[in-house]
Amino acid sequence: PFQAAFGRSNVVTLSFLAHRSVYSTGTSVGSVQVLAPVGYIVPAQCRVDPPLPSLDVPKAIASEGFHFFTPFSCEGTDNRAVIKIDETSAIPRGSFVSFRLTVSNPTDFPLSDFWQIATYQGIATLEECEKPVESFMLARSLDRAL
Repeated sequence: PFQAAFGRSNVVTLSFLAHRSVYSTGTSVGSVQVLAPVGYIVPAQCRVDPPLPSLDVPKAIASEGFHFFTPFSCEGTDNRAVIKIDETSAIPRGSFVSFRLTVSNPTDFPLSDFWQIATYQGIATLEECEKPVESFMLARSLDRAL
């Protein structure tokens, strides 16, 4: 990039093959997490958009190309984005997924140009016990883990 591109807002298109289904329900939250190279900045309220059909979808018919999910939220911290999937949407296993993410370019040449994408399926909220659970003491200490 030339000097004028440093620090400017930019839209990147990210694509991957989903090896497992990812979805959200009332008790489970599916998310896509993106880790950009050090130096890129993802805004706190990041923006996720579908791919551009004319440029990013590899086939003439969009349904035969990449799959886009509906994001519920996108939270950015430094060079990381956590994109939670809306309950009305899902990423089926085996899908070619593509989306656009708005980031700020680094202010200097990055040492790496390696982007990481991971999917997660987890619990929506942790439940609190109505009463404390009693703890216990070991009769003797363990010398090593079992």
